[in-house]
Amino acid sequence: KSQIEREFKNFLLVIFGSLLVAIGAAFFIEPSGLVTGGVTTIGIILNTVFADILNGFSIVDIVVWVAQILLWTLGFFALGKQYAMRTLIATIMFPLFNTILFRFVQPYLINLNIGFTDLYGPDPVYKLLVALFGGLFVGAGVSVAYLGNGSTGGLDIIAAVSSKWFGIKEGIVAFALDGILVFAGLFIYKNIIYCLIGVLSAMIMGITISYIYTNTSMHVIVEIISKKYQEIQKYISEEMDHSTTEIRAVGGYSQQDIRMLRAVIYHTEQIDLKKKIAEIDPEAFVVVTTARAINGEGFDPLYLGHNTERKPKK
Repeated sequence: KSQIEREFKNFLLVIFGSLLVAIGAAFFIEPSGLVTGGVTTIGIILNTVFADILNGFSIVDIVVWVAQILLWTLGFFALGKQYAMRTLIATIMFPLFNTILFRFVQPYLINLNIGFTDLYGPDPVYKLLVALFGGLFVGAGVSVAYLGNGSTGGLDIIAAVSSKWFGIKEGIVAFALDGILVFAGLFIYKNIIYCLIGVLSAMIMGITISYIYTNTSMHVIVEIISKKYQEIQKYISEEMDHSTTEIRAVGGYSQQDIRMLRAVIYHTEQIDLKKKIAEIDPEAFVVVTTARAINGEGFDPLYLGHNTERKPKK
């Protein structure tokens, strides 16, 4: 039951994350033509290059659809079924939300005359506002999808394939791809200010991802010494749905045999646990330590990256 609930929660997080990314793209980045990296920037660049042929019709969301599907197919064959399933939801939902918002909702908001037309104007101040809020929404969406043990796909798949085939770190490849797109935008727009604003938006995305993902997914290690350890252990196991490790120890001063419980929980759960321990045994000794990453059953899967093949020893 807990596994089903966890998977359903992850599903909802990926859906919500895809919606947030689409809001940032459809309401801010795409209408303003900011080059911030990713498949959206590919659509913006192609839309600008073929603007005369298109005669005012935007193909940004169409390019996003095509790019997402092609890249997901690449991930399926190059990285395997498991990785493809992790990116499938966002591969479909992000372009879908993006098209709905970009084609229908965004024009409706423009017709309401509440300032969206000014927001998309050439004034650098408005561009900065677009960069700020576009970066915040996209960054928040990506981090929420990560919290759901998913991915928004896109150019991240190329980075993952490069990591598997050539052993290059994914972060380096992703940075290089976004840099190439921003550099291409400089030649197309021939406006360094707009390109720098796009870089600023990309930086805001990165900061937002780091802040939300790091602070939300933080775990703590709790070590508890108590004579009523069995009652505390039962609460952690049955009420909090976390496992514990029972460690036999000897008191350094008293030389008495004692039992110490060790449990890994989310940092947001520690207040409730401390309150319960205080109810059970006010004399309990509790140590809380921040953990950088916890992988395994009940937490994030033990994911070693895509280039995990072990080379035989010579």
